[in-house]
Amino acid sequence: MVRNADEKPKIESVFLAIAGLKQVKDIMAGNLPFDPSILQINDTAFLAAADQKMFDSVPTTVQEDDVEDLERKERTEKEVADLRLREEEEQKEEHRRREEEQRRRRLDEERRHREEENRKKREEDERKARSKVPTNIFEDADDEDFASMMEKNRKNEKLSALLS
Repeated sequence: MVRNADEKPKIESVFLAIAGLKQVKDIMAGNLPFDPSILQINDTAFLAAADQKMFDSVPTTVQEDDVEDLERKERTEKEVADLRLREEEEQKEEHRRREEEQRRRRLDEERRHREEENRKKREEDERKARSKVPTNIFEDADDEDFASMMEKNRKNEKLSALLS
């Protein structure tokens, strides 16, 4: 039978419990012979006593401790649910960050590739432009050669003028 903490046990039940314990102690010490018939119990009496004990143990009203336990359990369940939700949000945020980082890397790689292609195109254009520039026929000539070429050029111009 379940009792409240403030309810005092009856003196007879206390004496009966002490006597039972003393009898077990004497049997264990060997001072009292063991009688197996003590263990045989009337099944219906045992079931009736068990049913009564079960009904006595069911509280008829919800006690404050039970309410506190339920509230504590609900708070714990809510905290666990909140933690799970936070973990899911953190995982989603981490996934979003990784995707953003991959996108940035891809864009940077594309930009570097375009810059490299533009640099190569400029170099090719510059090389083509240099090849189209006429080279000076006099740049390798020394001063004497230059003077003689100029003299020949003047003579050719005079001849062309006379012939025309």
